[in-house]
Amino acid sequence: MFPRMSSETTFPKFIRNYVLAGLVVIVLIYTVGVNFYLIYGKTLYASFQLQLIAEQYDDLRQNNPDIRLPNGLGISSYTSFSDIPDDLRQYLDQNDLVSGKMVYINTGEKVGSHDPDLRIYHVFPYDMRDGQRLFVVQSYRQQDKNSIFFNRLRSLMHMSVPFALGIMAVFGVFLWFIGKKMSEPTAHLQEWAKNLNSENLADPLPRFRFAELNEVARELHSAVGRVDAFVARERDFIRQASHELRTPVTIMQGHLDLLDRTDLTEQQARISYRVRRANRNMRQLIETLLWLGRENDQRYVEEKQEFLLADITRNQMGELGYIIEDKNVEASLIVNDACEPIIANMAAVGIVVSNVIRNAFEHTPKGRVAVHVHSREMVVENNIDAGHPQAISTEPVEEGIGLQLVRKICAKCDWGCDYVRLPDGGLRVTLKL
Repeated sequence: MFPRMSSETTFPKFIRNYVLAGLVVIVLIYTVGVNFYLIYGKTLYASFQLQLIAEQYDDLRQNNPDIRLPNGLGISSYTSFSDIPDDLRQYLDQNDLVSGKMVYINTGEKVGSHDPDLRIYHVFPYDMRDGQRLFVVQSYRQQDKNSIFFNRLRSLMHMSVPFALGIMAVFGVFLWFIGKKMSEPTAHLQEWAKNLNSENLADPLPRFRFAELNEVARELHSAVGRVDAFVARERDFIRQASHELRTPVTIMQGHLDLLDRTDLTEQQARISYRVRRANRNMRQLIETLLWLGRENDQRYVEEKQEFLLADITRNQMGELGYIIEDKNVEASLIVNDACEPIIANMAAVGIVVSNVIRNAFEHTPKGRVAVHVHSREMVVENNIDAGHPQAISTEPVEEGIGLQLVRKICAKCDWGCDYVRLPDGGLRVTLKL
């Protein structure tokens, strides 16, 4: 399984964050709207009350033109703009007054004073059916803001904020609960997928509550099953093919040994030598394939002993020297004086070292192969002489099957294998055991 990056997030967390953000925005809009509605509603109610008084007076005036103007507690009416008291009229402009539209006048704000005796006015102009304009005025003092009505109105406005916070808290707990219920099956699926392997493929599929997660589990189980079957077929093929190849290789080796007991001409000896080299290469390849085919037998990985990497390297270079006998290739081995014994599977190390050196020898037509050995590291570098077609070619040099097998063995044993292409067409291969 791939590790989770720091920028990644879980599905339940993603849902919670966006729903909570949406809730915060909605609650904030609602809170602002409620406060605006309460403030606007107060003005709207005052305008409605004054309009109702003006309309009722207009209706009564049709039947009784001499009816008195509506006056009462905090209410006064005038049929002429000049009849309005001077302390109010000075703040009004007759040309700005529109019938049916209430005007709010706060004398304390006009003079910049907080005197509780200063008055607040609601002026409602109304054009009656006989053509006259009626001015209905409602007034109260600054100190009336502390009345029960205004205190309750302010209390409602102040209560909207904690009410909104309470809604967000309750909804936050609800989202946490929902997220927890959603994260449990996904966490279960993640843990099950992490532990899914060829050993438990036959176990029944667990249920993950949600249909989508169950479908993901089925697809994942099917995919792992297909990969496991492919790996098993590949492993069986490698094992069987390697065993089948052993017979002709052994027969060929036996005939070569018989030929060595006879007197051969120079040409026959050269042919025998080339056949022996090919047979040895095939035997090495079979040994590597057989080792890779022992996937289920961990003994071949866990069996370890103490040895020097330099000794293994020196022996393999000596055995593989025949590859560069007919080439103009110089091979050198440099061993670090501080090399210490390592503990590892000697057979696996021998196969890896042999394949890396063989690859360097085979893919160096002319030049130098330098091998540097440290305690747990080996660097093999093949430099191709300038002027050789392979050195000046722009086509990438093939790695060969040797390095491909080396990478598989290193992955199996948890070793490091890196290579870098050199400007002259060669390779620098680094093994870290």
